[in-house]
Amino acid sequence: MSRTPFLLLGASVIGLSFSPGAASAGDAAGASPIPVPRRQVLDRVKIDSGLNPIIYDRVVPPSFSAPAVPPKPDAVPQRGQPAPAEEKQSVVLFLFATVYDHEFTVLRWSWEGREYQAVSNMDFNYLTGLGMIETEDRVFSLLMGLANESREQFQARRQTALQQGWPAEALQRLPSPPPAAVPRPAYWLVSPDPAVPVASGALAGIDALHRYFEANKAALIAAFERWQAEQAARELEAPAAPPPPKETVIQFWPVKSRVYPTNR
Repeated sequence: MSRTPFLLLGASVIGLSFSPGAASAGDAAGASPIPVPRRQVLDRVKIDSGLNPIIYDRVVPPSFSAPAVPPKPDAVPQRGQPAPAEEKQSVVLFLFATVYDHEFTVLRWSWEGREYQAVSNMDFNYLTGLGMIETEDRVFSLLMGLANESREQFQARRQTALQQGWPAEALQRLPSPPPAAVPRPAYWLVSPDPAVPVASGALAGIDALHRYFEANKAALIAAFERWQAEQAARELEAPAAPPPPKETVIQFWPVKSRVYPTNR
């Protein structure tokens, strides 16, 4: 499907749509090329770079109409039902997760200016495609930075830093892995000191992630393993010969300006 962004060039505003040639993902997979919308061409310029010829067509501006938005019925919450999403508190959870040997995950996040660290018995690779979790009273938007490392790699990095003169107390230590006997998704707070009272809400997002994984464990693991298999299959595919160059057609139209006062 062609896209229609708007582009500012000098003093003129133009509309723009394009249809890629052989370099598109559809062609690479053997699908049909993306069709160019049929519009009346007012002027055409072709640039042949030797690799992928580009055709610029100035066309008659298309007409756009805003889709009708059906009226939203008034929501009447019933007693005992969760609050509607628009009434729930929205929380953005910035989370840094490092998975060690696919056995446990070290989590780092901040809440109200305070840094927290915990060790989870979950493999957070299974949550890589997760963007939002909704609980009874909150909607968490998850922004997660994920890394994978082995214990040996961690110790090697630490040893290199020590040899370079870094003091041992300034270097991060790898927390002890969680007990293997715990069957359910769980985590242990490492810092700040567990004896210090934790701010209200600081652990709500971490709690929600563990409950979500427990409720959807089979589906999350299956989706991750399917993605891994697809990645491995793509890596094993022999690189195909480059396809012959095809034309890329870029259609544009002026949007009423000093240069094009009539929109044509």
